[in-house]
Amino acid sequence: MKVWREAADKIHGVAAEFAAERRKDLDATASRMRADAAAAADKLQKLARAPIESWSALNAALAETRAAFDRANQAAQEAFKRATGSAR
Repeated sequence: MKVWREAADKIHGVAAEFAAERRKDLDATASRMRADAAAAADKLQKLARAPIESWSALNAALAETRAAFDRANQAAQEAFKRATGSAR
């Protein structure tokens, strides 16, 4: 979760360097990443507090949070490309 939040913070910091119309997209991406990180952390904490949870439930939750993080990273890359006009 720490890496996820740090990535969102970095995106937000870089967004400050862009013009206002481009910043909106990056700010929205950073906000979504923070919200997704908080939701993932809550889900994992609930699983950790559960008295008896199966490993399969924990593994499924971890896989879900990894997939969400991957989607968030992809969205951030696309937002940067749009903001910078890059076609990479």
